[in-house]
Amino acid sequence: MNTETTTTNTRNSRQLKRFTAIFGGTFDPIHNAHLALANEVLSKDLADEVMFVPAAKPPHKLEKKITAAEDRLEMIKLVLEDNPAFAVSDYEVINKKKTSYTVNTLRALQTAYPERRFKLIVGMDNFRDMDSWYNYQEIINNFDLIIFSRPGTIQPSFGQIQEKFGPKAANKLMDSIISDISIDISSTNIRQLLNEGQELTDLVPAKVAQYIEENGLYT
Repeated sequence: MNTETTTTNTRNSRQLKRFTAIFGGTFDPIHNAHLALANEVLSKDLADEVMFVPAAKPPHKLEKKITAAEDRLEMIKLVLEDNPAFAVSDYEVINKKKTSYTVNTLRALQTAYPERRFKLIVGMDNFRDMDSWYNYQEIINNFDLIIFSRPGTIQPSFGQIQEKFGPKAANKLMDSIISDISIDISSTNIRQLLNEGQELTDLVPAKVAQYIEENGLYT
């Protein structure tokens, strides 16, 4: 497996981080709710840094049309210019011929940065289906999770979590649920608004809106 990856951030590259929270997704496009969630993770001291990892070929979206990975990566880099505690990894983008399995990304990042401890940010909607992920048990066993709420998604009970993931993992996973962090704006909704010609001022950072307009994305 190719474990090479590059990251970009605006901090001194020699500064070590104890905890890095991995925020994966298509980010098509990255929007203000993503940034609000990342800032909440930092403000609650759940991590020292949030690293965005845009997916190239997410396994659950293989049949869907997705904006070019290079454009999605570039929009994230624009956001980093104003957020020194954020970083980005292009690991999945440079390995875009492979399906973007989360466990492979976590392995690669941990190998590349052994001095860091990685956590994984997961929405409640994805967490409920996590037992269908490729090698999900390895993720649960080897990495901490930060599970945030999603409007309209019911949090599973302890018994349901125990049934899916086993008694050993249940307590750890229950402790990973941060019920007062929520995200309710989806990239799908933003793309729909763009198609309708609506303004994005309150939905995406100004630099992202400018990039979308200049490159004719989502039209």
